[in-house]
Amino acid sequence: MGLENIYQLTTSGKWRLRLELQNGTSGLWSDREYDTFSIDSEYNGYVLRVSMTGFGTDVDVLNIAGPNCHNGMKFSASDRDNDRYSGNCAVTHRSGFWFNECFAINLNGVYSDSFRYVQSNDVPPTQLLAARMMMKRSN
Repeated sequence: MGLENIYQLTTSGKWRLRLELQNGTSGLWSDREYDTFSIDSEYNGYVLRVSMTGFGTDVDVLNIAGPNCHNGMKFSASDRDNDRYSGNCAVTHRSGFWFNECFAINLNGVYSDSFRYVQSNDVPPTQLLAARMMMKRSN
């Protein structure tokens, strides 16, 4: 869909975001839904904005406490290092995302390498089999 298209959509009203994640070990699906979702303009680095509240069967991977929080981060790519890591997370993990130092979840990661998420800051990352990121207009 592209960041610019998502930006244009999210400026035209209120939107929700739903993440669906398939665990690479168990094969089970989990979800997380955010009451509000938007991204800023290209000029502002396509900053990710999601509500601090939401619901679902999985941890809040976009608002996880600590240096892996994605909410409020600019989008980073190999040619645009907007993360807070001393290197470039997008280069290290071969993907673009709203990296911090570097990630709690990497939905654009290379399958079987960096396509994973952190359920807690004190446990190793969980491999993902599949993921869906869906947006829906709020009433």
